[in-house]
Amino acid sequence: MLRGCPPIHDLWLNGLAWDLWLLGGGVVVGTAGGILAGVWCARRPRSLRARALEASAMTAYCAPAFFVGLFTVYLFNPTYGRAPLPFFFDAEPKWVQPWNAPWDWFRQLLVPWIVLGAPLGAMCLRLTLSVTREAMDEDFVRTARAKGIHPHDVVRRHAAPMS
Repeated sequence: MLRGCPPIHDLWLNGLAWDLWLLGGGVVVGTAGGILAGVWCARRPRSLRARALEASAMTAYCAPAFFVGLFTVYLFNPTYGRAPLPFFFDAEPKWVQPWNAPWDWFRQLLVPWIVLGAPLGAMCLRLTLSVTREAMDEDFVRTARAKGIHPHDVVRRHAAPMS
């Protein structure tokens, strides 16, 4: 190591908590968002909004994370962004702990959680959508439809729990 540089071990330990927060939040945002979006698309088959959401999920799954991150900075940065989001995007981070300032902590990690969770959310959307569509052909779902239950309730109560 060069003189004056901190040891790698210390740098790694200092950033470990933030890495774990980032990883955990990305998994939660991606999984929850993907499952909810998949059920939403299953409730509205072949609609323009559902197809647009499926297309954006395909793009999110295929796009590299570094490109999505740089595009997000270019688009939402409050200083030079095209559509600035000053409340949820801050280019100069304030390293705060979740128990000291929870709102600032949430603001700092929301955009990275979304960028990190986008491919996982797209994967969960496609998986949930395919399993829900497959469950729509099951006998108990057809029985629920035959009994006159609203189609959205059939998806929410009968087909979606199968996924």
